[in-house]
Amino acid sequence: MLTQKSPTESSSSPLRITRRRVSRIIPFGYEVSEENDKLLIEIPEHMELLKKAKKFIEDHCSYKETAEWLSHHSGRTITGMGLREVLKRFINKGW
Repeated sequence: MLTQKSPTESSSSPLRITRRRVSRIIPFGYEVSEENDKLLIEIPEHMELLKKAKKFIEDHCSYKETAEWLSHHSGRTITGMGLREVLKRFINKGW
């Protein structure tokens, strides 16, 4: 994972968390950088929603119900199995 500041950001702006794009599919919680289409930029609002979704799953909500909630609040569609894979990726990285 990389952190960077865009040239238009001031020194008081927070760092944007980025990672390299390795496939044509953009992972949930990221968007393609405008400056470099090989970089993905983390969307902080989506990451907060994923944290809430993880709590829903821990409180025994189904992946399908949680994915519908997440799709409604983020504006980006995700399936129950897709959510399971996203959460599995984050949990394995110590999220």
